[in-house]
Amino acid sequence: MKDKYIPTDMSWRYRKRAANLSHTADSTFGHEKQIELIKEALYWIQLAENEEFMAVHRPMANDN
Repeated sequence: MKDKYIPTDMSWRYRKRAANLSHTADSTFGHEKQIELIKEALYWIQLAENEEFMAVHRPMANDN
C-alpha cells in the first residue's frame, strides 16, 4: 500500500514554522493573540500536508 503522504524538505520547513508559532502562542499572554498564532500554525501545517500529498501524487500526473 502506498503512503498517503511523503515528507519533503519543504514540508519539514512548514512544520517547523508551525511548531515555532505554537511555542510562541504557548508563552504569549492574551487569548486573542494565542488564537491568532495557533490559526497561523494550522495554515502552515495545511501547507505541509499539501506539499506531502503532492509528493505522492505528482509522479502519477507525469504518467502520460
